[in-house]
Amino acid sequence: MNPAPGQTPPEPELKGMSGLEDALRTVFIVVKLGMIALALAFLFSGVTSLGQNEQALVLRFGQQQGEIRSEPGLIWALPFPVDSVVRLPAGRTDSIETMAFLPKGGLPQPGELLTVPPPSLNPAQDGALICAGFDLVHCSAKLQYRRSDLRLTLLDSDEASLQRELRSTLESALVRAAVGLSREDCLKQQPLSSAAIDILRPRAKELGIDIQLLELKAVLPRQLDAEYSQLSKARQEAVSTASAATTYVKNSDATAINDAQRVSYDTTNQILNRRGRAEANLKIFTERLAEWKKNPAATRELLLNARFKETLDSAEEVFVVEEGQDIRHLVPRRELKPKVAPK
Repeated sequence: MNPAPGQTPPEPELKGMSGLEDALRTVFIVVKLGMIALALAFLFSGVTSLGQNEQALVLRFGQQQGEIRSEPGLIWALPFPVDSVVRLPAGRTDSIETMAFLPKGGLPQPGELLTVPPPSLNPAQDGALICAGFDLVHCSAKLQYRRSDLRLTLLDSDEASLQRELRSTLESALVRAAVGLSREDCLKQQPLSSAAIDILRPRAKELGIDIQLLELKAVLPRQLDAEYSQLSKARQEAVSTASAATTYVKNSDATAINDAQRVSYDTTNQILNRRGRAEANLKIFTERLAEWKKNPAATRELLLNARFKETLDSAEEVFVVEEGQDIRHLVPRRELKPKVAPK
């Protein structure tokens, strides 16, 4: 029963109203504190800590705020969706592999080449690189990389999408590199790896990727072992024949040079000998001419005696026949020996 106006409520009702007011006041205080706590939690929800070997970048409505943070500590940012913090490991090396250029069953094991006959190549299932000259080579590849520029990798922050992009780019680079190399260069792996990295590097730079290493394993298709073996044998024989021909040419050139040098040496000696004899004869003639001018008769007799002496020294027999007589006087010169007929 409500009290009449101007009358004081009974004591029990006063106590009840006072308790209700206290309860409502307590509830309001708790609600206010809760709202303040929620507001503070919301305001500080963007604050995060940066650990060792991490990089972070603050985006405000998608736009970069400040520089890339790499020092450990707290990062102050407004709550999402106003600010967002993108974090990535710093210095971590990731890798991707591609098996697009391997046969369906993978690379053969060491003993499998001799015990299992190879099936025919199926272009729809068996992958291979096409080298210059239309040679086929199976190849597996493993690319190791690091994220070098965080700002360029924001669009590819999803690791799966980034690896798909890198794998596709790597396979395209391998195809383009193999076309310009011979089968031998592809099997050496180093020329193929260098050429593929040169093709891959511009796109990796656009993605903020630093290429560390490209590991390749290239083998010949088992189906072409016999043909490649015969071709290799033929090439070795060709190289051996070319080497033998080169050696023969060098030896022939050396022989011809030696013969030419010997002929030139003999000719030079003959010329020098003839020149020496001519100079000696000229000297003798000059001396005899001077003597003849002084005493012609004595000089004539001297020359006759010298000629007679030269003739007697070279004669095997000498006969002296006096004028008007048929008797010949033999003057022995040296012991006569029978002539031996040449064989």
